[in-house]
Amino acid sequence: MFKIPKSPNSHLFPKENGKIYPLLWIYFMSFKTQTYNENQCIIRHWYKITPSLLPHRQLINILFSEIAFPQNKPMKAVFFLISFHLTFCFAALSQTNLTFQDLYQKNIPLFQDIISGGYYLDPPKEIEGHPYFISRNLETSSLTINGLRYQKVPLSYNIFTDELITFQPIHKQKILIRPDKINAFEIEITGKHTFVIVPENPGYLHHRKGIYEILDVGKVNLLQKHYKLTKPKRELSTYTSVFYEKSDYFLQKNKEIKRISKPKQAFDFLELDKKIIRKQLREKQLIFRENPAAYLTFLTQLYNKQDLLP
Repeated sequence: MFKIPKSPNSHLFPKENGKIYPLLWIYFMSFKTQTYNENQCIIRHWYKITPSLLPHRQLINILFSEIAFPQNKPMKAVFFLISFHLTFCFAALSQTNLTFQDLYQKNIPLFQDIISGGYYLDPPKEIEGHPYFISRNLETSSLTINGLRYQKVPLSYNIFTDELITFQPIHKQKILIRPDKINAFEIEITGKHTFVIVPENPGYLHHRKGIYEILDVGKVNLLQKHYKLTKPKRELSTYTSVFYEKSDYFLQKNKEIKRISKPKQAFDFLELDKKIIRKQLREKQLIFRENPAAYLTFLTQLYNKQDLLP
């Protein structure tokens, strides 16, 4: 029966966290082994003493399958040994920085759950601009899915298709997060933006997947729906159309949700005294047409204060 020899205590074998790094020992043993079983025995022992490198097991298995029988292909064996060494040199250098792959590995339960959302296809290049919320980049965000909150998840929100996107680094592919699994998510771009899922909004054309930004929370919630549309380009250009952004506002109380396009609708829904509050609005220079988000946030916060509740 093949036995794994003890790792040699030599200056040729660098140490990591007080443990001998078995790289050169594995190189030596790979040329001494002659059978598949012996090769696999070495691999299993290496995983045992170096568990931090388990995520690379697929590459390691391929490399060892090539170097375990080098008699008839010496140059190929040397090539794989060099590749093997370089791979782990780069792995060691990248340990100090969190990459998307690090985030992926730390969130395995999350990504197992959302992988069935399918691959994401970038928008057509014929459309000028981008379909995303503020930035086209993947931003480090937080995500609550199936009631569990995950930190440092790379996210991008496409407000044209109303889809949430993350990155799968193993296949180097953007993937969609299933909307039925999402509870909420936060993206920090020019401030913190919190989004929730609204299951239904009857009669509203742009409800789509039901992703809304929440501006204020209380007995009444203030919601903002971000979305983008396209329109054709009039002038001669390499683009056929262009993205443009719009948004709508909603007040939500219990199961009732009301779209607000005029100040009167907000006052009626909240049952607030127009004379007193309009004076405060003038003092704060809040005008609905110029800044509906700030205007409605002020009204909602007034309503949600304890002394104004019925």
